[in-house]
Amino acid sequence: MVRPSARRALGGPAARTVRSGGMGPAMNKSGNLCITGVAGFIGGHVAREALRRGYRVTGIDWNQCHAGGVAFTKGDIRDKDHVASVMRDQDYVIHLAAITSNVEFVRNPPECYDINVNGFLNVMEAAARSGCKRFIYASSAAVYTDCFSEETVIDPSRIENHYAKSKIMNEMAAKSYQDIYTIKTTGLRYFNVYGAGENQKGDYASIVTLLLNAGKSGKPLILYGDGRQARDLIHVSDAARITVELLEKSSYDVYNVGTGVATAYESIAEMIDRRRIVHVPNPLPSYQYYTKAETARLRAALGDYAVLDVATGLKHLEAELRGKA
Repeated sequence: MVRPSARRALGGPAARTVRSGGMGPAMNKSGNLCITGVAGFIGGHVAREALRRGYRVTGIDWNQCHAGGVAFTKGDIRDKDHVASVMRDQDYVIHLAAITSNVEFVRNPPECYDINVNGFLNVMEAAARSGCKRFIYASSAAVYTDCFSEETVIDPSRIENHYAKSKIMNEMAAKSYQDIYTIKTTGLRYFNVYGAGENQKGDYASIVTLLLNAGKSGKPLILYGDGRQARDLIHVSDAARITVELLEKSSYDVYNVGTGVATAYESIAEMIDRRRIVHVPNPLPSYQYYTKAETARLRAALGDYAVLDVATGLKHLEAELRGKA
């Protein structure tokens, strides 16, 4: 249970604009949009947001899609012929299909690179050759090693994990395709996305979902070290809205998708139940202790965009989990 006294913005200064709920009026857009990874956590929310705004959505995934209104095709992004057939007559592509767990990369690097790099190239190639106007793809804040600004020149040799390396490869390939073809590409460096539907990720879910699940089941709230590690946590509804709004941008760029606020893990646990917090040694050799998005570029593109603060997002997620009890 989220304690009422703990419902406040956390992790430093408030975001430029924080919303308490609602998504704003739908925009009347039109066009054919293909979303890869449409059955995934972010993909399903992006599909619903795009449909709400008037796009005709086709989705591809190797898992079944349950978003109503999507023309769904089951398939693997490494299947060139299948991807090419899906990309015909698409005006826009949002590419989200990927292996997102570095643990999976450690277990099977060739398979994961095949999906994240070769699969990406299949989708990029098919989109470019079909005359797609804009290609948006998921990168990750994991590509950063210290400074969290898009102006930072990323040195791939300093990236410590396979997953992040696969994402910087995607960024380099997208820029090359834009230089060669007329397709416009946009990379989204998502920070820590959390929210409804994330339970499908299991142990790889965000700290918000993991702690809420532990609290709901009466288990200890496990924190590594002192619990002061902090992340830029963005609600999936905001991440989806930003993703679809950037379809209207006109040139190549990479954007941070975050709130500009870092929230400490211990603060989240205290909002749930401070009495059950348990600190344990950090077992992970490679660990990102702190993330906080520089949001100036995104604000320049979208205006002073509004986002849910973590306290409100936590209440929304708690209500979802309670409803499924």
